[in-house]
Amino acid sequence: MAINPDFEIGMELFTKDGRRVELLAVTVDGVYVVSQVLRFEDYDGGYGYSRGETTFEEELWSKAPVAVVDEEIAVAEKKLAEAERLRSVRLSEALNAEREVKDRLAKLSKYKGLEHLEAFIDGKITHFVDLYSYDILTAAQAIERREYGPKLLSLFGDAKGNLEWRVNEYKDGSGSWREMLPATSEEDAASIRSERLSSDLADAYFEEFKKKGRPYHFQTKFKAATKHGIPVTDQMRSDYADLAKIDLKKAEEEALRSCNQANERLARIRSELGV
Repeated sequence: MAINPDFEIGMELFTKDGRRVELLAVTVDGVYVVSQVLRFEDYDGGYGYSRGETTFEEELWSKAPVAVVDEEIAVAEKKLAEAERLRSVRLSEALNAEREVKDRLAKLSKYKGLEHLEAFIDGKITHFVDLYSYDILTAAQAIERREYGPKLLSLFGDAKGNLEWRVNEYKDGSGSWREMLPATSEEDAASIRSERLSSDLADAYFEEFKKKGRPYHFQTKFKAATKHGIPVTDQMRSDYADLAKIDLKKAEEEALRSCNQANERLARIRSELGV
């Protein structure tokens, strides 16, 4: 291997990959023995130099080699770098937008009625609990109406922030409204129904019946609870039985009164006809 006659021991030269080295020796077969030049900052803020790792190099240059790239390749690499930069910018914007949407949904989901807002947007609502009957309906059963097209599903709210989902029998809102609770599966719907019906039964029993003496809501919630296997207390069961006896007595009295009125009308008709 040819030795460059201009190179002398102690000179600072450059390797093919651009490292700055000090020439230490040359082997008999023409291989350069070099040491990496290291620069460090001293205590006074200046720079000092030292030797690093010793290596063997077959070629050295007096100036650092510079890679020569074809002009078309250079242009292509520049375009690629710009495309990568734009991709990074767009990805960052998308991630920030996704984070903002998730933060917004997280804030909204704290409100009663919006717990399943993200699932609703993603089309993951599969069932509803009908709060009139407490039956579990599929999304198709709750919203679709074959004869007159789809029903109207709306979100209702008041100034206090109370929100609830309601379904109207007609898409123009001209029919009656029924409150619905959305769920992401039949099991989820069963859990939601159990929790809601237990709460509604307790309110109807203690607030409506015991405090205000209005038994209707308690009776309807009790029927729904027993129908859907929701636990009831022995006292509720006893009070319901007492109310049923009262209703039965009222029905018997009403039936007797109607029967007497019918007999009186029949007697008048017979009298008028001379029968």
